[in-house]
Amino acid sequence: RRVLFRSGGQMPVQVKDRHLSGLIMQMPNPIDLSGTIAVEGKGSDKIDLKHLSAKLNPVDFIMLNPPKATADESGKFKLQGVIPAKYEVRTDNGSEQLYVKAVNYADHEVDDDGIDLGSGAAGPIQITLSTEGADVRGNITGEDGNAMPGVTVVLVPDSRRISQFHDTATD
Repeated sequence: RRVLFRSGGQMPVQVKDRHLSGLIMQMPNPIDLSGTIAVEGKGSDKIDLKHLSAKLNPVDFIMLNPPKATADESGKFKLQGVIPAKYEVRTDNGSEQLYVKAVNYADHEVDDDGIDLGSGAAGPIQITLSTEGADVRGNITGEDGNAMPGVTVVLVPDSRRISQFHDTATD
């Protein structure tokens, strides 16, 4: 079993063949993470970075309000009060047509395993977005040749990195 705390932290607890009482658990201190969001590609100079944000989604548990921060005009952001755990790094691009080209944490590329803040370390996060993504258009039709609205379509990159999957529904 895992005990979840109101602040979003967790701690594994193993209970075997007897009742447990008097348990005292200490959560690690929350940390602050700084980072930047940069945009590359054609027209990147026209992107208003203040409409972009970074979010950390916990890997091993559900958090109602995961850490999120909006970038300033230079692309800098600060995630405050982050509970040490394992997270996926996500972005909210607003209405911009951007894709996540790379995420680095403490000068190392982040893969689908995310970042592990369990030790309390707090290196910088660098998120690189690009304007040069593909625009894919097509039609989904049934055997009768009629369009099929509401069908989920998923784009899967060659890398198979889940963080780079994109899905949408047909209209």
